[in-house]
Amino acid sequence: MIRFLFWSIIVLCVLSGIRQACATDLWLSATVASYHSNRDAEYNERNYGLGFEYGAADRWRAVGGVYDNSYYRTTVYGGALYLYPVSQSIKVGVMLGLASGYSHVVGPLAPVALPTIAIEGKQFGANIGVMPSRGGGIGTVGLQVKAVLR
Repeated sequence: MIRFLFWSIIVLCVLSGIRQACATDLWLSATVASYHSNRDAEYNERNYGLGFEYGAADRWRAVGGVYDNSYYRTTVYGGALYLYPVSQSIKVGVMLGLASGYSHVVGPLAPVALPTIAIEGKQFGANIGVMPSRGGGIGTVGLQVKAVLR
């Protein structure tokens, strides 16, 4: 819990600096929950954390943040989110990056390729990430809620 608070403060400080430097297309995101298709395992499905999305190019956003992962460990992540608009409020894409906190599974930094659906209004939105299972099918569905900071 102390690590979570520490990283949350770091993320908020970085967001504050980014907002002042470039105040266009900046989102504050809150990771809130996940659902795992394997109901026999005792995964953490309360994945609280904070992060950001910054519009770096037309369909690309820089992303980063911290959250409590499904293995009850703190994860720090960073990368790029590509979103393709399919309607005015719905975009689909993929988050590509690195994440810590999964060293017992893949090493100190895990590569991430997370298919993502973004539902965005003018001020608020949500990201739904869908992580396939190793055996095929949907393994985990994650939820972030977000608000525009511009």
